[in-house]
Parts: sequence; structure tokens; C-alpha cells
Amino acid sequence: MKHNSTKPTDQSENSAMETDDVENDPEQAEFENLNSQLDVLNSVLDVLEKKNDDIRTQLEELLKSSRETRQQLQAEEKETSPTK
Repeated sequence: MKHNSTKPTDQSENSAMETDDVENDPEQAEFENLNSQLDVLNSVLDVLEKKNDDIRTQLEELLKSSRETRQQLQAEEKETSPTK
């Protein structure tokens, strides 16, 4: 019976082998590059989404203020207009 004499690799060796795999495998390197670009795009989209939410909140506040002002003006017009 044969005995397997290879020792188990530790975490740092696995990491080094993964790095070597990326360097030696152009497809893997391309996937890693694409993954990195997707992370950047995701971050940019998060920022845009936050800005969009902020603009929407400001717009809602502006509309509410405009509605209140219009209602006040209408109420003042009713008070000052002569009744027939």
C-alpha cells in the first residue's frame, strides 16, 4: 500500500498559488480585472443613487413648499376679493 507523502499546504501557500494561477492564466487575470472594474462601477452607481435620492428629497420639499405657498396665496385672494 502506497502512502501519500505530500504535506497539506497552509493558507499562505494557497494564496501564493492562487496569485501564481492568476499570473499564469490570462483568462483568470481578465476575470479578476473585470471583477475589479465591476466593483468600481458598483461604487460609482452607489454614489449616483445617493445623489439621485438627495435630489428627489429636495424636489419633494420644494413641491411641498410650493403647494403651501400656492394655498396661502389662494386663501389671501379669497379674503381680499369682493363677494358678489
